[in-house]
Formats: sequence, structure tokens, C-alpha cells
Amino acid sequence: TEAAPAPAIASVARSLRERATRGTILTLGGQLAGQLLRMVSNLVLSRLLFPEAFGLMALVSLVLIAIEQIINFGTHSTVIRHERGDDPTFLDTAWTIQVGRGLIVWVGVSALSPLIASFYKEPQLASLLPVALLSLVLGSLGSMKMALLYRRLELGRRVAIELIAQVATIATAIALALIFHSVWALVVGGLVNQATRSLLSHTW
Repeated sequence: TEAAPAPAIASVARSLRERATRGTILTLGGQLAGQLLRMVSNLVLSRLLFPEAFGLMALVSLVLIAIEQIINFGTHSTVIRHERGDDPTFLDTAWTIQVGRGLIVWVGVSALSPLIASFYKEPQLASLLPVALLSLVLGSLGSMKMALLYRRLELGRRVAIELIAQVATIATAIALALIFHSVWALVVGGLVNQATRSLLSHTW
């Protein structure tokens, strides 16, 4: 096989640099916009909800983060790095593993929710956790195309999807907080976030 001409190699390298630079700028801009949205939503929600709601949600988030760290199979990072990352069969297998993991963890941890609630001496966690943990299932249903966007350094759409999901989350949480003044506004907002991300990952 003949080696690629030097101008072709230089063109590919220049294209990769441009995409990497554009992706970095978009990612940083998305993170800044996300932080501003979170700040505004926290200011609004702090006026609508009682302080204990944020304490309960902090415990729920702690459990979610701990679970995600423990059971992270690295399916997305594998798709990004693996030589077969563009192979539809490989992507289907990764997606099946991801969904199976989400369902198994949801069932298992939901069964343990009363014990977790007892450990933290917060009875409400027994009902909050099974619903909040549905975010793991909803998130696992997301398309592997999200990982492909990283693999191909096409990050603009991914940043847009994440910001749209965040706006949907904030709008839902504020609307429910206005009506019910309950911690459930934050829980449902989290579900809307994952559902929006997963839906857009398949349709956009």
C-alpha cells in the first residue's frame, strides 16, 4: 500500500486540530452556560422550597454518584477509544450492556432503599430513591451516538443536547416547586434531564 502524500496527511492533521480547538471552545462555553443556568435555578428554587428539600436531594445525589462510580463499565469511553468504535454491531453490544446494567442496578438499589433510609435516619429516602434511581435507567437508554460525537470530535451537538436537557430540567423543577413546594420537584427534574438527553441522542 502506498503511503499517503504529505499534503494529505497535513490536511488531515489540520482538520483534527481545528475540530479539537472548536470542540474545546464549545465545551468550555457549554460548561460556563451550564454553571450560569444552575446558579439562576438555585436562586429561584431556594425561594420556593424548604431547606430540608435540598438536604434530602443532596443525600439522593450522593447515593447516585456513589453507585455510578461503583458500576461504571466505561461503555462510552470504550466506544470512543476502541478500533471498532464505529462498528454497528459493537455499538449495539455496548448499548445492550449499558441498558442491562441500568435495569439491574435500579432493581437492586431500590430493594435496598429502606436500609439506606434507615442508615441516614431519613424515612423519605425509602420512597425518593427508587424514583430518583430511574434516572440510571433513562440515562442508560441513551444512544451510543453520544459517544461517537466525542470520538469524531463533533462536540457542538453534544453540548447543545446537554444545555437543552438542563433547561428542561430547570423549567420542570421550578414549575413543580411553584405548585407543590416539595422535594419531588427536584427528583422529577432529574428524571426529565436524563429522559431529554436520551431522547435527543436518538432523534437529533
